Amino acid sequence: MATTGYPDMSYVIPELALVGAPYVVKDFPALEKIVAGPWGQKMEAKFEEQGVKVIDLWYLGTRQTTANKPIESIDDLKGLRMRTPNVR
Repeated sequence: MATTGYPDMSYVIPELALVGAPYVVKDFPALEKIVAGPWGQKMEAKFEEQGVKVIDLWYLGTRQTTANKPIESIDDLKGLRMRTPNVR
């Protein structure tokens, strides 16, 4: 048994990277809707093909952006290198 996130599992099931990318999913209700729908059913089947049984869905919050300079508008992001954990 393990606790992991979709981005971590995207190395096995590449489609999972989509919901792990920053700002793709608005909030937990939106994620629940995606996972309960056709896409989520396809992903559950892919998990089972890998011998993994999903027993629960957790939401650990949205992504944050930090920088060494103020970010007050989208223009402030120009030229800024960004990293995200385990998302291809």
